[in-house]
Parts: sequence; C-alpha cells; structure tokens
Amino acid sequence: MNKVLQRRLRGTAAKTMGTSDQIGPGPWPVILEQLPEFEPDVLRLSLEFYRESVMRRVIEDDGHVSLAMVDVAEVARALSAGVSLASGILPGEEAGTNTLFWARSNGATRLGIWAGPRTWRLTLRSLELGGKDRRFRLPFPGLVFVCRPDASGGYVFAAPKRPRAAEDVLYCCPAPNVFANGKICPGDHAFARDPLKLPSEFFLSRFRVTADTRGGKSRKHPGDVSRLWEELAGQETFPIEDLVPMLTVQQACDLVL
Repeated sequence: MNKVLQRRLRGTAAKTMGTSDQIGPGPWPVILEQLPEFEPDVLRLSLEFYRESVMRRVIEDDGHVSLAMVDVAEVARALSAGVSLASGILPGEEAGTNTLFWARSNGATRLGIWAGPRTWRLTLRSLELGGKDRRFRLPFPGLVFVCRPDASGGYVFAAPKRPRAAEDVLYCCPAPNVFANGKICPGDHAFARDPLKLPSEFFLSRFRVTADTRGGKSRKHPGDVSRLWEELAGQETFPIEDLVPMLTVQQACDLVL
C-alpha cells in the first residue's frame, strides 16, 4: 500500500469525511437543470480504484461522507452476482453426450447436457420385500440434463431431437425417480461428480415405482410410466407421440438448482 494512501486512511477510514458538497457534479448535462421537471441526481456511493486498494465512499442522507477500504474480491462478487450470462444453444452432435448450454445467474452456474436417443439398460426395483428386481433394455428419446458444474442438483427432461432454439419444448422424462418438476431423485445412488457422466449415472441408479414419481410421464399410461416400459421392452424406438410437454429450453436454463 503506498504511503499517501496509508496516511489518508489513518485520518479518514473510520470517521465522517465532510459533506456531499465536496463531491463533483452529476453526470447529466447542465442544460437539463433548466427543465421545469428537473430533479438533481444525487450521488449515494462511489468506488475509487487505486493501484493497490479499493475505497468505498458513502454519502448519507444528511450529506455527510464516509470512506472505508473494501476487498477487491468482494467488489467483483457484488458486481457479478446480478449479471445473467448464457451461451445460448451450443453446436453439437445429435448422437452421444455433449454440452447443450451454459448459463449463469444469481451467482449460480448451470449446465445443459444432451444425451441423444438410444437404448438404455436399466433396473426396476421390486415392490415386494426381498423380491427380484427387473432388468430392462428400453429405447429412450433424447434427454436434456440440467445440473451444476459438479453434476449435483440435477434435472432431466426429454426431447425428440437435440434442441436448436431457446423456444424449443422439452418434455417429461418417461421414467420414475424423477419428480413432477423434473428434478432427479438420487435415492441411494452415489452419482459421479462429472456432468457428462450424469446420463449414464441416471440409468445406473436403480429405479423405484413410487407414487410421487411414476405418474404424469406418459400419455398412454398417465398413472404409471412403468406400464409403458413393459410395452417397450425389447423395442428399438420410443413413441415420441407419447411424450408429455413440460417447459421450454429457456425455462430449463433459468431453473434454480
């Protein structure tokens, strides 16, 4: 810290620094003051960036000014917290697993992961205590997973093909272990902390036919999506017309994780 600033801080950082009359004029042209409806724009706070320090100047309602040092990292966090950033729909292959979008708002980062249509092997737990679990080989539509960069807080939705625009519609994932809002119920499965592994981890977790996750996922079987699974066992393609619309890609980008 330079010596001039040190001397200034010792005399001013913890006490009042005069009045707002010492602050320079506002940013508006002087000609605006001649308008009948003109009201002066009052300065309330300013940040002063020095070579080695950042100072915060606060102007109180009574016009008095106080000065204090702030951490530049705190300034960066405060300025970026309310800024929304998004990549839009990223280019990528229809098949395989790849990143669909990146979004950041309210200090939280979200990734959209695309998994193309394919056949998945999965396990459905028995409803009976000590009963035998069932294993399926099922065709699924494309899936969009929304999660944090560490793959936590995941949501999953279905799509007939890889989305190309923010207005494209996403559908309910035709599987249990997914709540009505699309959030994945992890159960007792330990998911890998890699977002690109989230699709395979989702199907590695064993599914349960529970009342709160089995309904509303199929037009043909609205009460229990596992009945659709029984019909699709061994098939090669998923009936897209059975999907239930849910939200847009933009709304998925804005999810609170």
